[in-house]
Parts: sequence; C-alpha cells; structure tokens
Amino acid sequence: MLAIFDEFLVNTLSQAVNVKYTFLSAIVLLLYDAVINLSDEISLIWRQRWSFGKVLYIVTRYGCFIDAAVALLYGFSASLSIESCRAVYQIANWMMTFGVHICQVVLILRTYAIWDRNRVLLAYLCTVQLGAIIASIILLYFSNRSVVFVPSPSPALVSCVPILRDNKLFIDYCLVLVVESNFLIILLVKGISQWRIKSTPLVHALYRDGIVYFVVLFSVSLINVIFVERAFNTPYFYIATEHQRVFISIFASRLIMNVRKAVNNAESTLLTGPRRMNGKLEETLDFSSGFSSTRNRDDETYFAVIEE
Repeated sequence: MLAIFDEFLVNTLSQAVNVKYTFLSAIVLLLYDAVINLSDEISLIWRQRWSFGKVLYIVTRYGCFIDAAVALLYGFSASLSIESCRAVYQIANWMMTFGVHICQVVLILRTYAIWDRNRVLLAYLCTVQLGAIIASIILLYFSNRSVVFVPSPSPALVSCVPILRDNKLFIDYCLVLVVESNFLIILLVKGISQWRIKSTPLVHALYRDGIVYFVVLFSVSLINVIFVERAFNTPYFYIATEHQRVFISIFASRLIMNVRKAVNNAESTLLTGPRRMNGKLEETLDFSSGFSSTRNRDDETYFAVIEE
C-alpha cells in the first residue's frame, strides 16, 4: 500500500512539474512577442497621445505580465505553505479570468465597428459578455472551493500540487468556446459582403486577425475543456490555462496595433493616391483614437481620426 502511495506522489509530482514548465513556456512566448513588437509599440502606442485605445492596449498587454508574475511565484517559490499555495492559486485564477474578459472588450469593439455601429448588435454582445462574466464568477468560485492541495514530496520542485474534486470547471471553458464562436459567426456573417464592398487595409486587418485569432484561441480553449473533463483529478487539469491567458492578451494587443498600423499605412498613401479607408469603420474603432498624422493638418490632407 505504501509503495502504491509513493508511486502516486511521484506521478503527481512529475505532472505538476510538467505543468510548471508549460506555464513557463507561455510566459516566454509573452516576453518574445513583446520584444519583437517593441518598435511598433513605441511608434504606434507610446508616442501617441493618451486615449481610450491606448489605455485599453496597456491593460490588455501589460495586465498579462502581472498575471505571469503571480504564476511564476506560484510555480517557482519553494517556500509556499498549503494555505499560501491556495491563496496564490485563487488570486491567479481571478486575475486570469478578469484579464480574459477585459481582452474580449477589444473583440466586442471590433465586431461593433465591422457592423457599422449597430446598437442592437452591441447590446447583444454586451449581454452575452455580461452573462459569461457572471457565469465565470460563479463557476470559478465553486471551482476554487473544490481544489485540494496535496503536499509536495519535493518542495524544491513544486511547493504543492492542486487537484480538482470534480470536473465542473470545464463548463467555464465551454462558455469561452461559445463566446469565441459567437464572435466568429457574427464576424463572418458581415464579412461575406463587406470584404467585397470595402476591401481596404483596415478591413483586411480586422478579418485576417479575427479568423486567425479565433482558430488559435478556440484550439487552446478546447484543450482546456478536454484536460479539465478528462484529467480533473491530476495537475494536468490546468496545464493550458496560462497559454489561454497569454494568447488572448497577445491577440487583443496585436489587433489594436494592427488597426493603427493599417490607419498609418492608409495615411501614407494620401500623398500619392485616393483615400480608400471607410470613414465610419475607422471612426468607430477607438483603437486609433489618439493616432494622428505628423503631416500638414489642412482639411484636405489631415486624416480623420476620432477625437476624445
């Protein structure tokens, strides 16, 4: 019997270590993305005046770094007690959950812009998002209460090991799948006609990013559903949670930068060609709010950007 228990502890510890370094790989990805996009971020975000789009970018991009710091503390601190592990684990869960929902505000604004500021659609999207937030809060609350922390046989590797008593958390990830699928369906319904009529760099950026981001985020969410449903009684139940948080942060912040880049490229063509951007679409996207041209500000040459 003792041998069986020892084998269980060794297997559990091995799984916890795998989760730990999977989390680390997600954080490395976050850092890598920040480094390779630093020059664009400086020119398109930091050198522009303060606006809603700039604040939204900072929250979506750098809020994830705070989450990553908590994840590193949880995974690599060798001195955490069982109660400390529980506290840090719960803090990380709440921060990740609200971070994901904040990033989804970017998706709501993108969809609202593509649909020509349709207020009925905006009300629908906000209602769905509010329902998802309420459901996530309830499910996460009970999930946190159901987690059992097993003392680690080797605190130097992992301080403690979390295991779920049930697999109800998979419902939360299913909600994420539903919300992401909802965004894609609405995007494609409008995109079939808009792509032909309003084929501009901004439209291309919105649809390209929307489809690519959906495929990646849906895949990560599906992995979470599978692991929570199949491996809830092992540390593997949360192996992809950090990747989900990192990917949605990367994609939301990149969407904001890509929109600003498309606006910037369109500005550059004004000196040599006709303006091709859709005014209503660009004005709806507050992502470009605060982004202004350094060229002549006469009415004929100044690129219309929404003001605060």
